[in-house]
Amino acid sequence: MKNLIFLLITILFFACSKSSEKQDYDKVKPKVLLETPDIGVKSFWAHKIWQDTSSFYNMDTTFLEYYTPSLKKHILDNYNKGKNELRKNHYFNKNIIDKVSIESESRAIVMTKELSWKGADTYEENKYVFSKQGNKWFIEDILKVCWNCKGVGEAVDYRSGYPYINRTCKYCNGTGWQSQFYIND
Repeated sequence: MKNLIFLLITILFFACSKSSEKQDYDKVKPKVLLETPDIGVKSFWAHKIWQDTSSFYNMDTTFLEYYTPSLKKHILDNYNKGKNELRKNHYFNKNIIDKVSIESESRAIVMTKELSWKGADTYEENKYVFSKQGNKWFIEDILKVCWNCKGVGEAVDYRSGYPYINRTCKYCNGTGWQSQFYIND
């Protein structure tokens, strides 16, 4: 009987501790904010930071059930300290909204300068295309400067590095921008 009671208490302890870890995880998840295009971009960046800093949460806590409460606390404290440090110093925090253009009642463009990776020291230009549905602005596409023509829109001669005259870049169809989602379209 004592073993059964001990087993039930142990199961209850781990079930409660797992749910509190999940609550802590959900507590730091940013809200989706889509009231205006610029707020939508900032909200998107906040989710990218949250994803980068929380993506290994389930992997890191999988084996916590096997550990004593003191070891579990030690592991979670160190994990949370590292996660908070990463979140605070994340390279996405240095991104800049350059310009917001409302093209119509249902379409907007947000131009940004973004660091593309942790060690980057130069900004890349991005173009967020928004469409309005109801009272919210949703990302329709994210465009980057074409890697081939560097935004010029003309094909590049790789020997000289200069664009060909009157030859459209086949990678961006002359727009100077490439979609991050519609790559082969």
